[in-house]
Amino acid sequence: MVIPEVLIKVIKKSVPGVSSLEIDGYKNYARISFADYNTVPNYLVLLNVRYHWNSNNILSPEKLGEVINTSFSMMHPDIDFVKFEVKRVNIEKRNYEKEFLDMFMKK
Repeated sequence: MVIPEVLIKVIKKSVPGVSSLEIDGYKNYARISFADYNTVPNYLVLLNVRYHWNSNNILSPEKLGEVINTSFSMMHPDIDFVKFEVKRVNIEKRNYEKEFLDMFMKK
């Protein structure tokens, strides 16, 4: 499964410091429509979010989930059967050796 590129771009713009989003799985469950009593499938997409090592504003998984759900619903107003939940937030470790080599090695 792949997250749409447009959604990734929107999240990275609205939450500075996010370096990547990955799908960790999904859950599906049924909801009953009270208008006609039919069963409607719903999907909960579980995400892992990674921040850059020098990020200043790291959101909680709950708040990050709200931002992602709001962004998705603005992009796809007709799709109300897909929601997102952030399962895990990771912060990248600083790569000192890479910084050193980038600074002192010939390019």
